Amino acid sequence: MDKPSTKTHQMFVEFSNQVFADGELSAKMKAIISVAVVHVTQSPGCTEAHVQHALQLGATREELIEAAWVAASMRAGAAFTHMRSMFPKFR
Repeated sequence: MDKPSTKTHQMFVEFSNQVFADGELSAKMKAIISVAVVHVTQSPGCTEAHVQHALQLGATREELIEAAWVAASMRAGAAFTHMRSMFPKFR
């Protein structure tokens, strides 16, 4: 992908680098979380990038699969609870 050479893009890269750096959560844990999130947002390019990043930081195949299952559960749970919004229409 061609990267835009704008100041805004550079600021986003700096922001992202800061967010994914070690903090209260390790960089590895943040990378695993990003894999879960990208399975909800479903961007193929982002999925590849975040999985590779997590693997580079030492995440295991099993950790990433479990993170994806957590994401699937959260997404399914949201659909399940959203069903309640149709109940008033049955009255």
